[in-house]
Amino acid sequence: MKPETVSESTSQYRRYYQRLEEFTQKPNNRMYTTTIFSFLAISLFGWYAIRPTVQTILFLQREIKDNQVVSKKMEEKISALVEAQATYQKIKPQIPLASSALPQSPEVLSLVSQLRNLANATNASLSAVQIPTVPLLGQDASQSAVPSRVSAGVGDFSITVTAVGPYTAVSEFLKGLISMRRILSIELMSLIPSRDGKSTLGNANIQLTLKLRTYYLLP
Repeated sequence: MKPETVSESTSQYRRYYQRLEEFTQKPNNRMYTTTIFSFLAISLFGWYAIRPTVQTILFLQREIKDNQVVSKKMEEKISALVEAQATYQKIKPQIPLASSALPQSPEVLSLVSQLRNLANATNASLSAVQIPTVPLLGQDASQSAVPSRVSAGVGDFSITVTAVGPYTAVSEFLKGLISMRRILSIELMSLIPSRDGKSTLGNANIQLTLKLRTYYLLP
């Protein structure tokens, strides 16, 4: 840089500071400048002083909103639980009926007992009951003896029943079978004259053969 240029720049800065000094030396200007710098200093230090408080307030407001959302969800869950409890109390007397309709195991012996009781009540005679290999109560079935699976958590197996008796007895046996608590679906049914001839009442006996399917809950 040329000496003339340096000299001119120095001269310009000197004149600037001289004017600034003359400006600040005036009483009014000095008061305004002091006031402005004081205000700036107070604002700066005040901001740093209240900044943590402002951040805390904002954090608390956000936490309050989150707690309100959580509280609302909890109220909804409580309402759902109260409604579920009321529904449970309402259907509680019917739970044993549901267990009878869909037991938690095959309960083959219980089913056969119900069929025999029904036959005795309707004056029909069970001449044959055929059941495939299924696990009994409290026993685990082998892989080859596991019944089929209807859906997730529900198994089924078939049972063939042959009942013999007069038409009225067989008819009542069939009606009672349909109205049993245990769920039974009829897959095949045949009615033929019985080889036993006539019953003690003088009516011709009928042989009823049913292939039934029943269901139960899998463990």
